[in-house]
Amino acid sequence: MEHSDGMLQLQPQLLLPRFNGEKFQYWKTQMKAMFKSKDLWEIVEGGIPTKDNKQVQSKDSEALFYIFRAVDEKIFSEIAILSSAKEAWDRLEMKYEKAGQESKEYEKSKESEESKIIKGAHLDVLGEARNTNYLSWKTAMIKYLEEQGMEVSMNQQVSEGDLMALNESTMKKKNDEAISIIYQHCNGMIQSFIKDLYPAKIVWRQLDVIFHHPEEAIPELQKMTTYTWCQEFYNNIVGGKHKKVESFLKENEGVVACRITVCYDFPLHVAARAGKLKIVKLLLGRMSSEEIMTRNGDLRTALHLAASSGHLKVVKALVEKERRLLLMQAHHSTSLHLAIRNRQKEVVKYLYHADLEEEKTSAKYHETTDRKKFWANILCNFIHGRFFDLALDLLKSFPDLLLVEDAYGETAITALIECTSDENKNWWKAIITPISTGIQDIKSRLSSSRKRDVENPDNADRQANPFVPVPLKSAMQMKRLRLMPGSAFNLLRLICQRVATEMVIDVNNEGKKHREMKALMTKALFLAVEKGNVDFIAEILRYCPQLARLKNEQHMTLFHAAILNRQDRIFKLILDLQVPLSIIYAYKENQSNNTLHLVAMLPPKDRLNQISGAALQLRNELIWFMKVQGILPPNSHIEVNRDNKTPKMLFNETHHELFKDGEEWMKRTVDACMVVAALVASVMLSATLSLPGATKNDTGITIFIQHKIFYYFVVSNMVSLLFSSASMIAFLSIYMSRFTEVDFLDTLPWMLCIGLLFLFISIAAMMTTFVSTLLMVLRDEIKWAMIPPASLAILPIAILSLRQLPILLDMMLSTYSLSIFTQSRRQLNV
Repeated sequence: MEHSDGMLQLQPQLLLPRFNGEKFQYWKTQMKAMFKSKDLWEIVEGGIPTKDNKQVQSKDSEALFYIFRAVDEKIFSEIAILSSAKEAWDRLEMKYEKAGQESKEYEKSKESEESKIIKGAHLDVLGEARNTNYLSWKTAMIKYLEEQGMEVSMNQQVSEGDLMALNESTMKKKNDEAISIIYQHCNGMIQSFIKDLYPAKIVWRQLDVIFHHPEEAIPELQKMTTYTWCQEFYNNIVGGKHKKVESFLKENEGVVACRITVCYDFPLHVAARAGKLKIVKLLLGRMSSEEIMTRNGDLRTALHLAASSGHLKVVKALVEKERRLLLMQAHHSTSLHLAIRNRQKEVVKYLYHADLEEEKTSAKYHETTDRKKFWANILCNFIHGRFFDLALDLLKSFPDLLLVEDAYGETAITALIECTSDENKNWWKAIITPISTGIQDIKSRLSSSRKRDVENPDNADRQANPFVPVPLKSAMQMKRLRLMPGSAFNLLRLICQRVATEMVIDVNNEGKKHREMKALMTKALFLAVEKGNVDFIAEILRYCPQLARLKNEQHMTLFHAAILNRQDRIFKLILDLQVPLSIIYAYKENQSNNTLHLVAMLPPKDRLNQISGAALQLRNELIWFMKVQGILPPNSHIEVNRDNKTPKMLFNETHHELFKDGEEWMKRTVDACMVVAALVASVMLSATLSLPGATKNDTGITIFIQHKIFYYFVVSNMVSLLFSSASMIAFLSIYMSRFTEVDFLDTLPWMLCIGLLFLFISIAAMMTTFVSTLLMVLRDEIKWAMIPPASLAILPIAILSLRQLPILLDMMLSTYSLSIFTQSRRQLNV
């Protein structure tokens, strides 16, 4: 048990000190006293005189146990293998007592050195008191440093020779000591502005700029903030007050090469970030090339800051003044990288052409691998930033960048796949694409049903079947189905042309070159299948159809990967390529699973959740299983794997929870919808029984019978009542279902869509009834009073439309869209 003060409570009367590697003498003294109190010290100090004495051995084990319990885990691992208390005690003494003595000697020498430097100096802390004067403080500090033999830190004119001289140990030591003394005698706010400056001459230059003053005056310490030592000057730069900045620079010329913020920003950094062109030009005219290239605390130059903020004119001014800024990196990123990440389109174009011109002028591209990786990184960033035109131009300029990996192991091919995959579609594209696909399928079926092949009767019979799909054309030819923008497709086409002409890939060749090419394309193709990038698959297979036979490490083809990831359009595309069935049949996993076992497994979670609701997910899984089952021979249906399970058994096992979730989701949805439908029906029924307005005495007919709006009231009331009743019947039929596979395939989705659609219509009609009633009651006298209630009546319809209509449309499209699953079985050519 561990005691609150860090001691170990071994017994109620015994507390052991814990040794963690520090203060060994303190721990040793306490342990020695404890061993003496237990009559164990002789054993620890002298060891076991004879091994035959069991009582002595028992005492030795007890002492060793105390030592083990009195050290932490790290030290215990050093002595755990020792078998006697004396060995453990001697090991600890040998290591830690010697280390303690060395540490003590070091501390003593350090204290004497510090006392030599600081003790007796009697120097004030700069900024500690309001009456601290910089001139007097500096004079006292210089005098003290000279007394200590640190004259090297006095010369404020920094030259390259002085900086090179700092490499000598003596000079470096004096500079370190001088900087330490100066730093210790400044308050915390001033320390933040001189931190990490080197050598001491630069520290003096920074302090002189901060406390700049005329020689004849002795001003008080300037007012500072926690961010900048001169708030007024900083505000003038950010505010673009050119004249005030120029006036300040005339009074204090050294400020152009001085930090003005705690983030180590020079005035040029602040002006570039704020986009103040006049001030930037003013500062550039007063700075040397080395000062212009200075980095701030985040290692960024002024060009980095201007590019990331999108200040094109400032970027041009900086590049024209110092072109070396283009090549400077901050955390492996140039100014072009930052402009791409921040989507600064105009800045990206300018920096790209400037970088490209600099690269071609210096001819460095073909010299080093690092430069190739640099441009590969730019190419991938262009693609991720959706600057496809610039990526196309770069790839044309340097064709061999296609296969070069960037710093993150990514190529232009994989970047394009990631950036243009189906997962990045907008919600409206998700609705439009299945509709356009369905229309295209209808057109293809109609055209195939009208044409007869008189030369080939078998083919004619197949064309007469309206469910036989026409082979899918390339994404370029079927522009309605293309998801990626035109500029991205042009880049894709160039990549495919390069692959087809320069990367001749023989699927059956196992040579080193072919093996590397196949590995690259296999990775790209299977990534495209995983991401659902049908445009890439269609275009690359149009140029290189043999790539459809490539296999990954799991011996899967693209066909199997499309099944595993439930990519229906890629499945259809590969199916239309007339892939031999022998390739499909030959698939065997480690567990002896065949192709049908593969579709019996659950897909990745992100693919499963592409469809709303567990019930519709289950329906999609059932259709996938039935579709793949229909194109495989009957013997594969009953083939067992290593676990002695057929595909159907494996499907039932893996989808058991999905069956439960589907039933629960369906009942929960029906419960909520039935409550709403019942409320609407009851309201409309009561409105029918009690018509608005008074009735005529002789006939009992409402006085609004001649009003035109009364007919709108009757029709909307009738529609709302009938449709809400019909939706209740639809939901009730779902509740009474047996929830079998057949029900999930057909009855349940159909009835749920019908019920939700009818409920939506009934709610809209109920709001129409409400508005028409108000129009009848208020009549023509106060028309303006109708505007607020009519507007509020639209609100529930709008909310329902925005929140539920997309779900309803998605449900209907996923259930009834014309895709590969609405087509009959298709025979492949073997």
